Amino acid sequence: MNEKKSLLVKPADALVINGTAFAWFMFSQTMREFDKVRYAGLKASGDKELAWLKGIAAKGDVQKLNGALTGFHWVKDQIDYVPDPWVVCALHRDDCDGSAWLLSALMPGMIYCTMRVSGGKVKDYDKWHFFFRDARGFIWSNYRLDKQIDEIQWARKYDSGATHLVQIDPAFKVTNIKTL
Repeated sequence: MNEKKSLLVKPADALVINGTAFAWFMFSQTMREFDKVRYAGLKASGDKELAWLKGIAAKGDVQKLNGALTGFHWVKDQIDYVPDPWVVCALHRDDCDGSAWLLSALMPGMIYCTMRVSGGKVKDYDKWHFFFRDARGFIWSNYRLDKQIDEIQWARKYDSGATHLVQIDPAFKVTNIKTL
C-alpha cells in the first residue's frame, strides 16, 4: 500500500475521534475541578515536585530526567481522565495520559494517542495509549524514556491493532490524525 494513501483519514473517523476527544476533554476538566478539592492538601508538594522536574528538564539531559521519574508509577485508574500535572507529581502515579500530560508540562513536544476506530466508532477504549514525543524525537511512555524513533513507527510497534494515531496538544485540541 502506498504510504501516502495509508495516512488518509476517513471524514467519519475524524469526526468521531474529534467528538470523543472533546467529550474526554470536558470530563477531564470536570475531574480536575474535583481534584482541586480532593487533593488540596497536596497542592504545595505537587507544585514543588513539578518545579523541580521542570528544572531538570530545562537542562536537556533526558537520562537525568528519566532517572528523576523513576519514582513515578503507571497505574490503571478506576476513572480515566487527565489530571493536572501537579496532581500526578503529588501522587507519583497515574496512567499513560497523566504521564503524557506531565511530560508536556516539562518540555516542548507533542502528545499522541493510539486509537482503534472502525465503522465510524471508537473501539476498545481500554487499548488506547497516550505517549509523548519530545522536541528532540525521544519517545516517553508511562513515565519512562523509550528511544528516539518516529511516532508512527513507535505506535505501530506498541499496538499493532491500532488504526489511528492522534496528535493532541496540551490543551486537549486534536491537531492531527493519521491512519496506521
